[in-house]
Amino acid sequence: MSCSGCFLVRYCSKECQLKHWRSHKYDCRNILRSPSWSPAWVREKRTPKFVEDPDSVPPGMPPGMPPGMPHTFGMGLILWGNIPAIDIINAIDNEGMADIRNRDLSLAFVASGDLRNMVRTINKLPGDYTGTIKIVLNDFNPVVVCRNLMILSILGIVEDIEAAEHALHLWYSIFQPLSYQTRVFVPVMQSEIFRSLNGTPAQLTPSTTMCTTFSVDTIAFLLDKLRPKDIDPVVANNAFNNIMNAPERVDYRDRYYASVKPSHRLALKEWRSYGLVLPFGAITAHMAIPNPWLFTHDDRLMLNDSAHPFEGWDFDEMFSAGKAHGTTEEDLIGCLFFYVKDQLVEFSKRLHTFKIQIYISDEEARQLPKTLKSHPTFPQSFDRVEASNITDKNYVGMSVLSDLGPLLNKANPHAAIIGLFMNWYLWKNPANFMSSSVAFDDAINRMASCPSVGFSPTNIFPLNQKVFEMIQKLPLFHDTSKSFEEYIKEEKEDEITSKAGLQSRRINRIVPHRCFAKLGARHSELPVIDSPERWYKVVSFSIICIGAMRHLLRVFRHLLVVCHFMSAILNGGMLWTTSPSRPAHESTHAYSRRSRS
Repeated sequence: MSCSGCFLVRYCSKECQLKHWRSHKYDCRNILRSPSWSPAWVREKRTPKFVEDPDSVPPGMPPGMPPGMPHTFGMGLILWGNIPAIDIINAIDNEGMADIRNRDLSLAFVASGDLRNMVRTINKLPGDYTGTIKIVLNDFNPVVVCRNLMILSILGIVEDIEAAEHALHLWYSIFQPLSYQTRVFVPVMQSEIFRSLNGTPAQLTPSTTMCTTFSVDTIAFLLDKLRPKDIDPVVANNAFNNIMNAPERVDYRDRYYASVKPSHRLALKEWRSYGLVLPFGAITAHMAIPNPWLFTHDDRLMLNDSAHPFEGWDFDEMFSAGKAHGTTEEDLIGCLFFYVKDQLVEFSKRLHTFKIQIYISDEEARQLPKTLKSHPTFPQSFDRVEASNITDKNYVGMSVLSDLGPLLNKANPHAAIIGLFMNWYLWKNPANFMSSSVAFDDAINRMASCPSVGFSPTNIFPLNQKVFEMIQKLPLFHDTSKSFEEYIKEEKEDEITSKAGLQSRRINRIVPHRCFAKLGARHSELPVIDSPERWYKVVSFSIICIGAMRHLLRVFRHLLVVCHFMSAILNGGMLWTTSPSRPAHESTHAYSRRSRS
């Protein structure tokens, strides 16, 4: 049984619930769950901070970034994925499940980020897979590759169902269990994995080997992290809260809280207060060791305040896992805990049963092909190459295809490079729905025709929370396909792919062409919003429109004046609700070997 007020805590009996009420009532009656809650800028009748100066380039952004990128707060290391994990094989729509079952595979994650794509890809293979999988796991960031090495080592070496839970907490939680030191750290350090960082294969499990080639600097970073260093729990907790709950960032937090349901607000607030990925009502006394893999040597949090642990996973699957384990959708972080733990338990089993060879490195993406070539025992061709968003021009750009193209397996017609264009819209104004009145009207009409949204263009006054929320989500209803084609043409895609022996897939068969769209759809087709529940998950937990935000803020600064003027008549203030998340404009592209006649 669950608390009938917030549905955040499960109980074994009515007696247990009554006993717990004395402490739980403070959560259940929290102001964040109140229908009367509103963001601080509304209560104080002022302009929110994120509207005041939307056009400046935040400090620390990569060179070449135009104005309009979202402001960040914190060190800014990207340690968690911010788009849902993908299965880069997707055998059902490519080689076929029957064929893939016995096929040897080679996969390359050239700018891997965290392990979520690797975990999902391996877990999506048939359970009776008998081939051999070779995986190159590469990232230039030493923090990222060392974290990945530690998580893989825990899942492979620690023979305990708790291995998945320990790996999960190293990945996501600010504190680790007390048992980590004896049950995890010691056996991992005694393994041959950490005695073979020079390219010599080491046995991770009876069926999986891991070959690690790190630079001197990365090895030095790893060894420093592995040295015993007691971080004061109070210092760690303060460092976390100084970023996640900084007073000057209240408007950014409230902007997010305003877009979610009351109990989800409280679940998010709980995580932002303690940094633990556990069910809402879980006992936490044993979570007492500060996680050194989320803090710097001088005890600063590595993350930005916009980092959320759940953005890297599929929400429908996450909520289903929570339900299967007895929790509710209201317990957002609890659902994440059960889902990720299930995924890591399954992944660990497959590390122990599948024949897998992992090659983990810290090369620059463009240097990786040369490094592979210099090691004849490393994989030389690949059935899939996942390039993340280094195809964005503010990173490597389209030219990276010249380096990665020769890596594709010529014998496999399904071999492909998968690239994410996350920031392209910043260089292409027509990508924004406010670039013209026609584009704006089209987006408005498409939104109005979607019954799950509940929006009518005739009801845009008064300018209240609902209206601003709807306008903020308009990019989901804007067709960016023509603008994107123009963009990649300007970036000389045809010339680059032709020289590399590649061709762009016109229909995606591995991952949809844009967030929330249907796999296999035309590039002009929009995201699928087929129910109110789907609409809520799309607009509340996923980043909708960083790209359009630049234009929206410029326009709505003028609307704010109108709102403040009207507030005397309407007896209220304006609510500006958005989700600090990934752009609706981002596009995923796949490149295959060019067919020869």
